[in-house]
Amino acid sequence: GVYNWKTGAFTFSTAGHEHVYCIHKNRRDIEKIAYESFAIGWFEDVEFEQKTLQLQKDDHILFLTDGVIEASQGKRENQFGEERLYESVLSSLQSLQSSSAHILEKLNEEVRQFAQNEEQDDDITMFLMQVK
Repeated sequence: GVYNWKTGAFTFSTAGHEHVYCIHKNRRDIEKIAYESFAIGWFEDVEFEQKTLQLQKDDHILFLTDGVIEASQGKRENQFGEERLYESVLSSLQSLQSSSAHILEKLNEEVRQFAQNEEQDDDITMFLMQVK
């Protein structure tokens, strides 16, 4: 993605990853940016859709793989899910230490605790960008 520091515009493409989440710290809410695309390398000559978000100071953008949402206990019947994702991130924003590192560490810890440290079928990858 490309972030324009002067205008606050963030333009990106996901190329097959899960939805993108815009975390509005000042409003204390999370906006799910619906996004569908093919993974890189599946097809030749694919054009990837770009999205542009208008970001404000202290907003965060969270990119993650489906392994975060689909982290499971046992036989995949009970998954971590988006509701727990939202709860984890929003509770982190309440903290005075709500840096990007703190939010990711807390989310990663909660995913691992939920999955009871069992080995997962998919990778668990997260990237969080904060507007300063």
